[in-house]
Amino acid sequence: MPHKTNKTTPPVLIAGAGLTGLMLAFALTRSDTDFRIIDPLPASPPPSPQNSHPTVLLPRTLELLAAYDLLSPLLEKGHKLLGWSLFDPAPQPTPIDFDRVDSSHPFALVLQKTDLLHHLENALAQSGKSVERGTSLSGFRMEKNTVSCRLEKNGPETEQTSFRFLAGCDGANSTTRLGLDSKLEAELDEQPMVVADVELGGSLRSDRGSVFIHPEGLTFFLPLRPGSFRIYACIQPLSSAKGVVKTELKTIISRRIHPTLQLLEIDHINGVNIRSALAPQFSKKNVFLLGDAAHTHSPADSQGINSGLQDSINLAWKLSAVLHDDAPAALLETYSEERLPIARNLMHATLRMGNLSQRSDRSSLHSWKDKILSLINVLPPIENTLARDLSQVSVHYRQGPLTLEQRDSFQTRSQMRAGERLPNAEIIADKDRRFRLYDVVKNHGFHLFVAPKNLDATGTGSYGEARALVDILKNDFRGPLHIHWVLTPRQSPELAAELPDHLIDLGGCISHPLGISPCGIALIRPDYYCAFASNDFDPSAIRQSLLFFWA
Repeated sequence: MPHKTNKTTPPVLIAGAGLTGLMLAFALTRSDTDFRIIDPLPASPPPSPQNSHPTVLLPRTLELLAAYDLLSPLLEKGHKLLGWSLFDPAPQPTPIDFDRVDSSHPFALVLQKTDLLHHLENALAQSGKSVERGTSLSGFRMEKNTVSCRLEKNGPETEQTSFRFLAGCDGANSTTRLGLDSKLEAELDEQPMVVADVELGGSLRSDRGSVFIHPEGLTFFLPLRPGSFRIYACIQPLSSAKGVVKTELKTIISRRIHPTLQLLEIDHINGVNIRSALAPQFSKKNVFLLGDAAHTHSPADSQGINSGLQDSINLAWKLSAVLHDDAPAALLETYSEERLPIARNLMHATLRMGNLSQRSDRSSLHSWKDKILSLINVLPPIENTLARDLSQVSVHYRQGPLTLEQRDSFQTRSQMRAGERLPNAEIIADKDRRFRLYDVVKNHGFHLFVAPKNLDATGTGSYGEARALVDILKNDFRGPLHIHWVLTPRQSPELAAELPDHLIDLGGCISHPLGISPCGIALIRPDYYCAFASNDFDPSAIRQSLLFFWA
């Protein structure tokens, strides 16, 4: 078999050009990090009924896509989802509304997976990079500072090439994970499920997902367009014959949901066994697992794909920091340390939902469920928490290795903590001009917000102390660091000449959501999470948080 070795290669190999791999590739282009992305398929799958896989992009993912200038074309193709409704199945549902979430995108977006794949691949091409089609990873060997990869093409030719890093985005049957001798560990046993695209007649809203709670199992209705839905119905056991599955679907709708809900047409139906599972670690030396290669989830709650996209964004900036900014290689260990707990929390949520759907004691189930639903109706904060969880804006790294919080108290829960996502708050520049925080932090790198207001008559927290800290950071910080001075209208005339790029903090529109009022600093990572926050300007304190980034 012909064999060749390529000695001039980019530092990163991305195995797999699904959504996770394409997102990682595009995120790397932001920092001009070179890579090679391969996929065994000769072409991206075309839209077709057989390839019909609706994808739900949650508010947190929409925020990130917008920050990467990837969202606008998708809004025209997608179908907006305003939230979810939980049915008893009583006539009046319990709503979980995304507009309760403090996001600039208080909705989810439903679109076909193939549309999202083509969009990301086209965006990658516009950045000057392309997917190497018909090439797959067949094996690898970890060496001292590199990963020697064996690549196979559609033909007899093979290639042995060494890369500094290997990112396994190659799905649930991952060759990368197999090469690490790692297995997905099931957190929830296989759940038999009927999946169908149907046309319905009845009163289900097309701008909300619907979840029907029933002792026989949960049933999810995901609207694709008015009158058209993707159904995910948990059943026991799963019949393999297609005709029997159709019969089961009609029974599910009439018995679990409501007899007046009419099944007009079945466009597509099949039975599957859904397995939620997790790899014990997401990285080993210079090899990383992302997306389905690291964790698989039920498609019904739309969490898995969104989590995979965010895996990519988390790893991309860390690879760039090591390759370009002389950050220590130990920074890459924080990828698994941060992302593994997020995936595990999703597993536990799936487990709780699975237990709810499989309770055999009907009265016990209803008693437990009635208490939960009544609490949601009586206590709006519980509904807010559910909305934040389902939208993934509550994902955080507060206990992560790159996070340091040095503030004792917060005025409101809406203020950002260290380790939490940057809120995309609206900034009121003047009566005619408004924009958002994510418009300020679009340039790749770290962003430091500095509010140099006096705390008391002694001048503690004054502009002089803040300026001294900023000067130290500019000299010693690894990688790109952007400074944003947050000034009150009274301060701005005095400091405008010295700080031409300052932001005017009208009514606390910047300092309040960041939690740096009346004075303080907040350092935002390239993935739009807060690494460090403090109400003073002590260089030794911020150095403690930034050992990975401090020269």
